Amino acid sequence: MEGKENLAIIREVGIGLRDTGIPILWFTTYETETSAALQVLSWELAAQLIRDYKLCDVEDLEGQPCWVKKEGGVMRYLRAWKK
Repeated sequence: MEGKENLAIIREVGIGLRDTGIPILWFTTYETETSAALQVLSWELAAQLIRDYKLCDVEDLEGQPCWVKKEGGVMRYLRAWKK
């Protein structure tokens, strides 16, 4: 839904330089099977996400729920889902 916060699932997690030349964390958020978006986080935001989920390994991010928001057809990661 446009402009509303929704739950999504994190998949296809990676970490590295990609084409940016700087360390980044990337993953795809799936709101539904047909609604997904690539998320690219700076090293600083990645560090916060790792702390929020209390990850020992970034691969443990796979399958985790998160909050996203869609505006103007763009889905953005907002924050970790917490119980």
